[in-house]
Amino acid sequence: MGPDAPSATERVAVPVLSSRDEALVSLGRTLVVLVRRSGRIVRILPSCAEIVGLSPSRLTGRPFTGLVPAGERPAVRAAIEAAFDTGRRQRVEHRLLWAGGERTCLSHLSPCEVADERFVHLACTDIAPVAAARDVFEGEQRLLAAVLEHVDEAILGLTPSGRIVACSQRAGTLLGWAHDELLGRRLGEVLGDDVRVPLEDGPVVVDLDHRRPDGRRRPLRLRFRAAKGGGAPLVTLAIETRDDAGVTYERLVRLARTDPLTGVRNRADTLTELSRWIADAPTRPFYVAYIDLDDFKTVNDTGGHAAGDALLARVGRALRASVRSQDLVGRVGGDEFVAGLRDVASPGAAVELAGRILRALGDVRDDTGRPVRASVGLAVHPADGHTPEALLATADAAMYAAKRAGGHTVRTSWASDAPGGFQAAR
Repeated sequence: MGPDAPSATERVAVPVLSSRDEALVSLGRTLVVLVRRSGRIVRILPSCAEIVGLSPSRLTGRPFTGLVPAGERPAVRAAIEAAFDTGRRQRVEHRLLWAGGERTCLSHLSPCEVADERFVHLACTDIAPVAAARDVFEGEQRLLAAVLEHVDEAILGLTPSGRIVACSQRAGTLLGWAHDELLGRRLGEVLGDDVRVPLEDGPVVVDLDHRRPDGRRRPLRLRFRAAKGGGAPLVTLAIETRDDAGVTYERLVRLARTDPLTGVRNRADTLTELSRWIADAPTRPFYVAYIDLDDFKTVNDTGGHAAGDALLARVGRALRASVRSQDLVGRVGGDEFVAGLRDVASPGAAVELAGRILRALGDVRDDTGRPVRASVGLAVHPADGHTPEALLATADAAMYAAKRAGGHTVRTSWASDAPGGFQAAR
């Protein structure tokens, strides 16, 4: 990222300090190191060594970029060099090889001088929870914008402050604004300053007489609903003329959240819900089952895609029936599904639930009468990751282990020699 300065041309005064230790203490935050232009660490705040799981003696003299994944090292090296060359503070977002795994971090780099020698003071802060919340929020915005481009209803997508971030063509027509002119405006500017965005969980209905920019008035009914994710909530607003109030936006919500072929959650909503679970209880265990149908290509090859689609629809119904009310089921690929399992007493109980899914799928038949077979991989939060993507990747790897074992079985991310058994009945 660019310099963390009020302007591109402002040069920040470089503090002159009496010793390297003073530089660490006076400027330090989180993981704090002093580095030379080469990127090699010359000092690390001792209390920060446990962050990366190495002692200060092992870190001293080592390139800081050695703690960064290879693909992101050029950006970190460039930020260090820019701090030396320009004398301006820099900042760069990157992953760090944290003790026990990788974390998303934001590094602030400040040039300083110690005994006539130039160093860069580097403070690396873990922002993984913030980044996860940001990704969920931005993902919901993109999803909402994509959906609203293809609906006939008058729908707006709002931030909690009331700024319009998405809108359908119908909304612009009804309100008398061009579609592009609505984006970025505040709701109060469009509907009147007395209209506020409610943030209650349930739907909120507001009636008003709206005056369009051309002076015409029209009675409207506004239906607000907060769509909460891992970050700040988004709000959808369905707008109707009062004589058309029977047309609501529940159909839009179902469209945004559901895979139309199988009736389970779509990929975006699956990731959003898993992110919500993580944000609500960052240390609470839950399990993710990655489910892939065995030999599904044969169904498409022999019966055609219509037969494959019909089978996937039956699989979706079976999966919904096989899980409990607190669980979730989503489709994340062609014949790939994910089940999120909450409030599970033990790893063995999670395996039993995965076995129940397998047995339910075994009751489904394709058009030739053959039972459905599937391979299932299990991962557990938080041991296998703190993001939905990390958990799915681990469960996916376990699923491929199940396929290598012959298919129609369960494999887990944890030790295969642990008690309890990790293979469901075929």
